[in-house]
Amino acid sequence: SPALFGGWREVFGLPAAVTNPLDGCRDVKPVKGRIALVERGRCLFYFKVLHAQQAGAEAVIVYNNEGSPPVSGMSCPSSSKDAQICRNDITIPSMFVELTSQMTTLMQRVLIDETPRLYLACPSSLTTTTTTTTTLTTFTTTTTTRGTTWPMTTIPPTAFTSQVTGKM
Repeated sequence: SPALFGGWREVFGLPAAVTNPLDGCRDVKPVKGRIALVERGRCLFYFKVLHAQQAGAEAVIVYNNEGSPPVSGMSCPSSSKDAQICRNDITIPSMFVELTSQMTTLMQRVLIDETPRLYLACPSSLTTTTTTTTTLTTFTTTTTTRGTTWPMTTIPPTAFTSQVTGKM
């Protein structure tokens, strides 16, 4: 789900990069012009996003680590100093996703330098189906590598859409 801090904008066709360190809790090695993939844990979400932003990331995806409970959202802390930094200093879009086999595959592709490109779009671009009491949001994630396309469909529905494409 999108973070409750930072600005939201559509991010199209940027390469993904795994942060170093993985958890993003201290200074991150440069990820200029990329969508940073950051592992959950060890520090507050906004620290992760702030460190990736300072390293040049255009957007951040924080993914759940194995065995951790789901997260309902990323928000600013309540302490006044941290809340002020969180609300005022973070300007890039960020979101949280559960760790799925598809997210693991994406991470592996990034680590072997296949440079998948991600597309994050605003909620208005989602396909929705309305039932009598609930709006169900659906989207597909696809990946293309060397001319072969296959679906990646189990990233949970959230207030964004994501597509992954390999090198062109």
